Amino acid sequence: MRKNLTVFGKPIATISPNITSGCSPLAVNFGNGSQGQDSCNWNFGDGTIFLDSCGVNLTHIFENNFSVAPISSLTTLFIFTDEGCKDTTSQIITIDPKVTVGFSAPTEGCSPFKGKAKAIFWEGETLYKNGDLPNAINQWKLIYETEEEYALLNYYLGDSYFQLKQYSQAIWYLNKTTIINDAYYEIAYSHLYQGEYLAAASAYGNYTWRTESKFSYHEVIQLTSNIANYAQFVNNQ
Repeated sequence: MRKNLTVFGKPIATISPNITSGCSPLAVNFGNGSQGQDSCNWNFGDGTIFLDSCGVNLTHIFENNFSVAPISSLTTLFIFTDEGCKDTTSQIITIDPKVTVGFSAPTEGCSPFKGKAKAIFWEGETLYKNGDLPNAINQWKLIYETEEEYALLNYYLGDSYFQLKQYSQAIWYLNKTTIINDAYYEIAYSHLYQGEYLAAASAYGNYTWRTESKFSYHEVIQLTSNIANYAQFVNNQ
């Protein structure tokens, strides 16, 4: 007995952003050079999802209004054919903080740091802002045992490890400073990059619930569930 076997062609997902980093608000134009697809879904990594959008060009505005450091969004294009074939591709977009004019700093006093600890923290902050993250971390660890309850110190350490892609260390410090909303955002992506999708969805739900008042708690749970499903789809490719 002979049977005919039909093999459908696999689509090829391709995106080409005109820019991959810049200051908030950052408008990125994504060229869609994919081939063979019948439908396209976009996940911009910041809670924005476009369904059934296969245009040649698509522009999205990324924002970083809450963090004092750059944040990253993983933009992913999912393409499908009517026969069920699929492909995906991703691009990390780095958004620097929105620039504002002004500067203030205490000139004396002991809180939250005392004596030499204050100077050490500021030296670490200077290294951090100059992008010298390993030395910033080393500087802050000199005072960490006595100042570990200070939220900004934990956030700076967690964000530094996040930028260095040392996600386990990032999660440890960021979990100690969740009064800062952006900590949840980086916790979510740290879990995501380690393949811990449910933990990523939970952390991103907390971030969205705190910063996006237009969503109810149940809507956030549904949104993060969708993100987890997309992440699982990427992992299975």
